[in-house]
Amino acid sequence: MTSGKAFGALMVCLTVLWASRFAPHTCDTTDPAPWTASFGSAVLLTAFLFCPAYDFVALLAYRLGMDRHFTPIQVSAGEFPPAGQSPISLKAKLWFWYPLDLIIISIFLLPAWSATAYCG
Repeated sequence: MTSGKAFGALMVCLTVLWASRFAPHTCDTTDPAPWTASFGSAVLLTAFLFCPAYDFVALLAYRLGMDRHFTPIQVSAGEFPPAGQSPISLKAKLWFWYPLDLIIISIFLLPAWSATAYCG
C-alpha cells in the first residue's frame, strides 16, 4: 500500500497545481518568466506539499479500512541523520512542521507558481 499512498499524495499535489489556475491573479509584468521558473516553482510546491499530502492519504486509507495501521511518512532531521536517530514525531509534525510548511506554501510558493505559470 506504500506505493499507492505515494501515488495518491502525488495526485493530491498535482490537483493543487491544477486547481491553483482558478485562483485570482494579475499579470502586470512586461518581462515574461522563463519556463525554468515555472518548472522550478512547480517542483518546489510539490516537494513542500508531498509530506502533508502523504500523511493525509495515509490517514484516509486507514479510516476507510484499506490499511490496518496509520503509517505516516518518516521525516528525519537533517539530510544524513546519524545512525539510530529516530524520525520526527507525529506530534512535532502536526504542531510545528506542517503549519510552517503550509504557511510557506500559501504565502510564497503558490503565488509564485501562479505568477510564473500563467503570466509567463
